[in-house]
Amino acid sequence: MSVATNAAGAAGSAASGSPVNVGSAAELKRIVSFDMWSEVLGLFVGFLLPELLRRTTGGTVPDEAYGIATMAVSLYFFDGSWSRAGAVGGGLHVVDSFMNRRLAVADRITGMA
Repeated sequence: MSVATNAAGAAGSAASGSPVNVGSAAELKRIVSFDMWSEVLGLFVGFLLPELLRRTTGGTVPDEAYGIATMAVSLYFFDGSWSRAGAVGGGLHVVDSFMNRRLAVADRITGMA
């Protein structure tokens, strides 16, 4: 079923007052699959590892360097989705460190509220 057909069916169901079913069993299987959750775990480890490295080494280099090191190690030592997920997690740590520690974006947003 194409997206246009699915959207047209959803619009027709909404107009008739019946509940709209845009999901399917395939999407539910994808959400609960082991492969997806192992990739989420890899991303989480890739995000957390730079912080653990920083704390155990005493934080002698900029925080972004730990994220870049995690990206390199993930891409070099792991294979498949673990490699990609670890590298994305390390990259996310680089962006988070830069935005919050260098530019203080979180403090500015909190100050606006």
